[in-house]
Amino acid sequence: MSADKYLSFSECINILSNTDKCAIIPTVPSGIKSNVYFVVSMTDNNERTKKGERRVFHDDCGAWSHTRGYNSVVVGDSCKELYEKDGLVCDRKRVNGKDQLLPLATQPEPSEVRKVVRYYYKLKRCNSYTKRITMLSGSDAYLSKYVGTFPSYIASHGNCVSEGSQYVRTHPDVRSSITEHCVNTKLKPKQILTNMTLNAEDEIACPRNLKQVQNVSTAVNAQLVSNKQRGTNNLADEILTLCSQIADNDFVRCVSFTSEHAPCVILYTDDQLNDIERFCGADAPDAVSSVLDVDRTFNISSLFFTLTVFKNQSVLRSNTMRPPISIGPMFLHGDGKFVTYLQFFFVFAWRT
Repeated sequence: MSADKYLSFSECINILSNTDKCAIIPTVPSGIKSNVYFVVSMTDNNERTKKGERRVFHDDCGAWSHTRGYNSVVVGDSCKELYEKDGLVCDRKRVNGKDQLLPLATQPEPSEVRKVVRYYYKLKRCNSYTKRITMLSGSDAYLSKYVGTFPSYIASHGNCVSEGSQYVRTHPDVRSSITEHCVNTKLKPKQILTNMTLNAEDEIACPRNLKQVQNVSTAVNAQLVSNKQRGTNNLADEILTLCSQIADNDFVRCVSFTSEHAPCVILYTDDQLNDIERFCGADAPDAVSSVLDVDRTFNISSLFFTLTVFKNQSVLRSNTMRPPISIGPMFLHGDGKFVTYLQFFFVFAWRT
C-alpha cells in the first residue's frame, strides 16, 4: 500500500493487531520501494532475541543510519498511545502549558498492556528517503514503512577501494550460513565462497566477496580457540595445552623436551597396554597372538605422528568374522631419529 507519509499510530496498531496470516511476508522484497509499507514476519527476529542477539530489519536499499526510537504502550484493544513511567501506565496531558505524563486513575492489568516500539532510519546516501519500523508485542509481524522516492544513484561502502558497486548489507541468513560452514567444515574461505555461490538460488544468497568470508572465518576461529573448541596453529600453544593435561588426563602420559630436538608426546591408556600385553606379548597363546604394527604418518600437523595397531583377537566382526584392528599407544614427535624413537619404545616397554 502506498502513502507519501508515515501511517498514524492507530493505523499501525490496527494493522499489527488484525494481520491476516496470509498477508505476512517472510522478508522485505527486493527492488525499488517508494512510499510503501510491508507487514513482515517476526519469526527470525524472535529467534535472534532468544539467543541474545540484536534484531535485524534487512532490506536491499543500502546502508541506513539510525536516527531515533520511541517506546510506548497500548491497553487491550484500544489504539490510543499511552506511556510507561515508574511502572505505571500514563497518559500525556498538557498542564500549565507543559506536556506531562500523568498516571491513569485506574491502572490496567499487566496482561492487557502491549508494548509498542518504533525505530526511525535515514538512508545514508539520501537523507530524504526514510524508513520506520513499528513493532507490537504479541504480534507475529512488524511494520516496515518507506517514505520518499528511492534514489537512483548508487553509493559504495565507505571503506571500498574501487567505486562503482552499490553497498547492500548481507542478509543475516547468508552470514549465518558462512559461520556454519566455518564451524562445521575444514574448508578454506575460497572453497566456502565457491560452494555457496554455486549452490545459491539467487545473487542475494551469495557472500559478497572472498574478503567477507575470510573475516567471518577469522572471527569464528578466534572464538573457537578462546573456548578451547579448536586448537591453534601455534606449536608452543598446543604443547602447553598438552602439558596442562598430564595431571588430569589419563591419555596424555608424557611430554618431553630435549635439547636440539622437537618436543615429544606419548599417548596411551592402561587398557591399550593391557590388550597389547595380552595379544602381542611373549606369553600370548598362539590362538590369540597378534603382531604389533608401527606406522609413521606424515603431514597431518606440525609434528610427525606414529601409530601402533594390533588385532584384537577377543572379538570378531559380524560381517567378515575377522578380528578388528585396535589402536595402541601413539607418539607425536618432530623427527625420525633413533634417539627419538628410543624414548617412545623405552616408556612403552617399561610399562608393559
